[in-house]
Amino acid sequence: MTRTEHLLMATLAFICLGVSVGGVYRAVTNCLPSLGGQGGACAVALAFGALFLTKNYGQRLQTLLTETLPALRATAEEVIPKSRTAQPPIKNDDVGSLTERVAQLEKTVRTLETFDAGFKQRLNADADGQRLQNMYLAFSSIVGTIFWGFGDVFASWFI
Repeated sequence: MTRTEHLLMATLAFICLGVSVGGVYRAVTNCLPSLGGQGGACAVALAFGALFLTKNYGQRLQTLLTETLPALRATAEEVIPKSRTAQPPIKNDDVGSLTERVAQLEKTVRTLETFDAGFKQRLNADADGQRLQNMYLAFSSIVGTIFWGFGDVFASWFI
């Protein structure tokens, strides 16, 4: 989750809290406790909207598993058979050829390691983003639901 997305989710949670409290305030100023839950209902609606309209981490995971992972496998399968094929014996005067083969294999291994590290990094970043998004949406939903259900009670305390 980028810093902007993090800020957006924190702002949403703050707005949901404000809307929920605002519904109670509106009920108190109008002397109608029954209006107290409307702010909570709006907060829950905002939380659901954010849930359905934000990044689809499931789709990103599917893309990783269906596109990135097969590409990694194809690269690995391309390298492994080449390294397992019988190579002609190396003669003493053919050390340069052996050095080239070793350098090529090392380069391929580094490429696979980089690809694998990037794959793991993307998975971890998506998991962290999903976890953070869930935390903010859970907070927003819980606050909104509490105020939706008990906003009239809260308003009656102040009337």
